[in-house]
Amino acid sequence: MAIAASRPLDMPRQQAFWLLHLAGWSAYFAQGCLYAVAHGKPSGYWVVPLTAATTGAVVTLGLRYLLRACWGLPPRRLLAVMVPAILVSSAVIDFVTREALVDFCETCRPTTRLEFIAYSLGYIYVVLAWVGAYMGIKYYRQLQGETERALAARSMAHQAQLKMLRYQLNPHFLFNTLNAISTLILDRDNATANRMVQSLSSFLRHSLDNDPMQRVTLRQELDALTLYLDIEKIRFAERLRIETAIDEDCWRALLPSLLLQPWSRTPSSTPSPSRSPAACCASKPNATASNWCCA
Repeated sequence: MAIAASRPLDMPRQQAFWLLHLAGWSAYFAQGCLYAVAHGKPSGYWVVPLTAATTGAVVTLGLRYLLRACWGLPPRRLLAVMVPAILVSSAVIDFVTREALVDFCETCRPTTRLEFIAYSLGYIYVVLAWVGAYMGIKYYRQLQGETERALAARSMAHQAQLKMLRYQLNPHFLFNTLNAISTLILDRDNATANRMVQSLSSFLRHSLDNDPMQRVTLRQELDALTLYLDIEKIRFAERLRIETAIDEDCWRALLPSLLLQPWSRTPSSTPSPSRSPAACCASKPNATASNWCCA
């Protein structure tokens, strides 16, 4: 709540508008009272700034609805609509306020048409300030909404990439594994074939059961990778040698589920003595996927 109160633009739209609207006209009333005190006005003169602030708050509400209705217009048409509305709003505020002012200043009532026009423009700067603030905040919130939608689209694209990685099974891996099982059955090596089927079943179950959007620890990821490598070890036998050298600080590193499995396909499918052993490292015990690496 404290954060929301200190950042009114992050509040819900209606709540933010009324907070800023009432606060602005209250500040205008307070400024009018200070002006009256500074210039030695009578004690009841506070009625004049109160009338001006109240009338201004009501009139600018009408401008708000007009702006909302005309917001999608081109700039020139919007300007053509708003200029007369601003002039009329200034004239209305001056007319109502002057009715209260003449009780303290008998010479303040306009006597000629030119004076009436001049007086009617007396509050135009206040109305222009309100319109400028309203449009600026509205543009800011519109830009903020577009930014949030862009971030959401980027997040959805990232999730789609992870899910694509998650559900992507190497066709060669499945073909080679099933072909190896078939060969073992033909050779009547039923024990090895049964062990490979169980390993394949465990790996597929793990790949389908885990949520790809949830991060897992490196230990959990290596446990899943072991299910995959167990199948490859049966296929390649002594030709495949697996060594792990992992720092203790790496075990709690967080990473997306099954991230290492595609990386392990190339060395396992084409083993070569020239390949260097795999290594994982992390910069600190509570490292995340952004600060750990594999090579």
